[in-house]
Parts: sequence; C-alpha cells; structure tokens
Amino acid sequence: MSDSQQSHDLSTEAGVPGRKGDVDTAVAAAFRQGVEDGIGADVAMEAEYAVECVERHPRLTAEVLYGSARVVGAAHRTLQDEWAVYGPRDAGAAVAAVRELTAETQRLARTLLAGITTAQSRGDIPDTPRIAQALGGAAAAVDRAEGAGAREYAELFGALDEAVPQGADRAPATVHDTIVAVAARLGAAATVDTTHHGAPDAGGTEDDEVLCGCVLAYTTAERQTWHVSWNDEWGAVLDEGGRTEAYVLTEGVDFFELGISEPLVHPAHLAAAILRTVPGARAAT
Repeated sequence: MSDSQQSHDLSTEAGVPGRKGDVDTAVAAAFRQGVEDGIGADVAMEAEYAVECVERHPRLTAEVLYGSARVVGAAHRTLQDEWAVYGPRDAGAAVAAVRELTAETQRLARTLLAGITTAQSRGDIPDTPRIAQALGGAAAAVDRAEGAGAREYAELFGALDEAVPQGADRAPATVHDTIVAVAARLGAAATVDTTHHGAPDAGGTEDDEVLCGCVLAYTTAERQTWHVSWNDEWGAVLDEGGRTEAYVLTEGVDFFELGISEPLVHPAHLAAAILRTVPGARAAT
C-alpha cells in the first residue's frame, strides 16, 4: 500500500471512519465524500503527482511542506466560519479529518527526523553534541504526542454519529424545499414564485434535487423586490421594475452573488446570506 493510500485509511481502533473495515455510518460516508470529491481531492492529487513524478530534491521537499502548511492554514480559516459545519454529520466528518491530519503530522515529524539522521550518515550534516541532543529531544516529543487524543476523538466522533438523526444536516432534499424553508425563515417579506416549478425528468437523473425553476421573492422595507434562485450558485437579482436598465445587470447594484454554491444549503445559512447581502434586507420580527 502506498503512503497516499495509507493516509486515507484511518485507524478503526480510534473509532474514526476509514474506507475499509469500518461500519458504514452516515458520518463515515460524509468523511469518504470529503476524501474522494471536491477541492480537497484535487489538492491532494496535485501534491501526490508531484511526489510520484517529479525528481525528488530539497526544493521539492520545501515546496510540498510549505504548500501543506498553507492548506492547513486554509482549513483553519474555513473552520472559523459560522457555517463551517451544519450538524452532527458534517461535524463528525470534520473530526475524522482533523484526527487524520493530527496522525499524519506526527508521522511527518518522525519521517523528518529520520531524514536528518540519513543525511548525517552521509556526512552532509555534522553529528555535533548539540544536534544529537536536539534530535533526541525532538524524537521524545514525537513519542509523547503519538496517539494523543485518539480516545477523545473516538468518543466525540461516536457521540456525533449517534446524534445524526436529531441533527439538522442539510434537511432540504431539493432546491424547492430549500427555497420554501428559507421563505418561512424570512417571514412575510418573502414569497415563493412557483411559476416555473420544475419536476425531475421521468427517468430521474443525478441532478434531480436541483431541477427547480422556483424563485424566492424577497421585498425590502424600501419596497424593492429581489428574486433569489440557484443557478450553479445562489444569487439575488433586483426585479425588473426597480432596475435602471431592464436587460442589464450590474453586480453590486442589480445583482448580488450570495457566496454559496451548495444547492441544498442549510436554510438558515442562505437566509443569513440574504439578510447580509441584499440592500435594505431586515430579519423577520
């Protein structure tokens, strides 16, 4: 098994879902989707390709390590967002990923120390008393950290997985359900225009959940009506009657992107984006 494959098979002893040999729970499925799909998989494939296909040298080592650190930094910023997780399913998948990241970081430190020792054996790094003492201290620190928190991560993962039925992970099953739920949260200012309500194809497709032409019409206190809908991403368009030019849209004036591409977004997440972005929008009282 390659190193890259090993990094995707989490320890079942720690209670964290891997791709093999573990109970197929809802949270485990969410974690596997994060491993196999989306931007995370793309980033991993680029790094793995470089390591496998590019001649290895210190510059590549530095590039991969610094690139990895930047990715971890991006993950930190992602988790700082209020809507980083919706409910137990998403939270459990994130716990599994952080647990894997912790284990990989410990393994990375041990591999680095071994690399320094190898360079010493070639005579390229001097074996001074200070370096020897520092290497010993670093190795001891890695030993102490190895496996730390595994039991606690496992307990948290199990508790979240058990709570999935009571959670609010992406409750809407379709875009239409999402629009209806958001309208309910926004109160009397919001209505659902079902003029172009779309039903899935008779044969059904993998995109059935997004086949809906319904629009959420939101009217501000200034009597401006904005039409909110999903078309690869969620956006708000000012009604034609309020525009300076009926067929010309200017982003930030007549049209706003809401910063959400997920079609089956949490209704409260989308409602908050509308209230934050649409000029004159106010929370329902």
